[in-house]
Amino acid sequence: MSDLVEVPASRSLLRELLAVGHPALVVRIGVPASERPATVLAPRRKGSDMVEVVDHADDDGS
Repeated sequence: MSDLVEVPASRSLLRELLAVGHPALVVRIGVPASERPATVLAPRRKGSDMVEVVDHADDDGS
């Protein structure tokens, strides 16, 4: 959530609200209100579908 402190106006407002130091990062700590996720998770592809592993062990080293 660092975008909040990257905008000068919101960083200034946050500094006024905290009345301490210069905010560099905002961290939200808490527990979800329910057991299920707040949003539906998007399906993920397998890593092997996205990354090709190339083994150069048989090459001459160049």
